[in-house]
Amino acid sequence: MLAGGLEAAPAGSRHQLSPGDVCVFMTDGLVERPGEDLSESLSRLAEAARSGTTDDLEAFADHLLEATTPAGGRRDDCCLLAFRIGSPARSPRRDPGPSR
Repeated sequence: MLAGGLEAAPAGSRHQLSPGDVCVFMTDGLVERPGEDLSESLSRLAEAARSGTTDDLEAFADHLLEATTPAGGRRDDCCLLAFRIGSPARSPRRDPGPSR
């Protein structure tokens, strides 16, 4: 959980991540749908994560957003953060222009 000002630490678990692993943080608006069990929503997200490629994290995040958006659109705000462990940030290739 990402939060500040909590009086007590929530129960949690630990997972060892390795270089190249992709980690995704999200708010509940990504998966919750009125009238749907949360386990179904999380299963949909897990399937989307398995079916996507993490070569391009921006495209991967877009894939997760598209796969979890209800037909009528979202009714709650949504935040998604995806990052790769131990991998330097890739900046877009830019044309350096003519050499001088």
